[in-house]
Amino acid sequence: MYFLSKSVTPVEYFLTLDLRESQHFNGDVKIKVNVETETEQLRVHAKGFKYQQVKIDDKDVDFTWDENCDFLTLRSRDGALQIGDHEIYVSYSAPYSSNTLGINKDSSGIIFTHFEPIHAREAFPCFDEPAFRAPFNLTLRVREESTVLSNSLKKSESKVGPTRIFSMEPEKNHNFALDVALCCIKFFEKYFGSKLPLKKLDLLAVPKMIAGAMENPGLLIFQADSLLITTKTIFVEKIHIALTIAHEIAHQWFGNSVSISWWSDMWVKEAFATLLQHLAIDEIYPDWNIFDWFFSRFTRTAFKSDFVGGSVLKEIAPGKEHEAFNPLSYSKGATILLHLQQKLGKDTFRNRVRALVNDNAGNTITTEDVIESLGEKETLMPWLEQDGYPIVTVTVVNWVEDNLTIEISQRSSVCNFISNYH
Repeated sequence: MYFLSKSVTPVEYFLTLDLRESQHFNGDVKIKVNVETETEQLRVHAKGFKYQQVKIDDKDVDFTWDENCDFLTLRSRDGALQIGDHEIYVSYSAPYSSNTLGINKDSSGIIFTHFEPIHAREAFPCFDEPAFRAPFNLTLRVREESTVLSNSLKKSESKVGPTRIFSMEPEKNHNFALDVALCCIKFFEKYFGSKLPLKKLDLLAVPKMIAGAMENPGLLIFQADSLLITTKTIFVEKIHIALTIAHEIAHQWFGNSVSISWWSDMWVKEAFATLLQHLAIDEIYPDWNIFDWFFSRFTRTAFKSDFVGGSVLKEIAPGKEHEAFNPLSYSKGATILLHLQQKLGKDTFRNRVRALVNDNAGNTITTEDVIESLGEKETLMPWLEQDGYPIVTVTVVNWVEDNLTIEISQRSSVCNFISNYH
């Protein structure tokens, strides 16, 4: 598995998706790219498409698809492409997904997307690596009765059909989620010292998805039981819902406005969002004592994960992106950040995090950038790089009247063992 070349970068996408067919969708995408070195081919990610047209600069090209790394390679018939701006055009079709990844259509007819970490390539040809950021222009063709939500505000609508109002069943209540979301936005705007980096924010509940929620910019998608409450919802479930909403809204700053360059730095966005969700809910609902929940759920998970080894910082190879989604990135990373906040003090920690986000808005960051901003390399790096945690044992060797002799030893928590279970 390989990375895309950094000498070709996307400048802007123009994507059209036709969602009117019942079993498949049609799409065409124009990608303006900048070529920094002369090349005879351009390469993007793509998976599962039937192609109608593939062009560079409005000219037909030869193309191949490598299923081992999902590379669609376009080769010019007119010799090498010169340094400068070029345009890729691909017209294609594909069946809807039924596993909640890519462009998914469920049994109720709801169509929604899930792209992280490597599933945007199943919706349209693209540069499907987090370091490649570029603006999108999206056009959707849908049936008249459809309600459409996207990441940003609508620019125009070519045809206005009859208006339809949809609501959840009476026993489903969205007011709690709305109240939490509004309070979280207010909290994070104050915490980061900057407005929500979006023109709007929608929260959408779907019956089923592979994750509990997804932080799409401007359009948060939740599995219904992670967003909506009912008359049967118990207190612990309300806590889970509130924390999930806070987590995804935190990502609008830490993860979307500022994102990571590659999945090896997964902890950067997930550990911060995990800590920030608790800080928000702790202020909104102080009587919940939410950090008791943090210690019981996240700190204990971090200790359990450390018991069998593994560090927060882990090299993630192309094709192994899903390995970045692990308890160490979330639980151990957040626990480390909480301890750092306790060391620095809340105000100092917040000010350094605020500077990190605001100074890098619209760009990607790495672990090195985080360490530089927080200024605590000697504190952070051992916890991020090393397996396990230290277990300190104090043994009383001798105690006679006022004379006490103790022996202190230290060992790693990482346990090497052979399991009898398979």
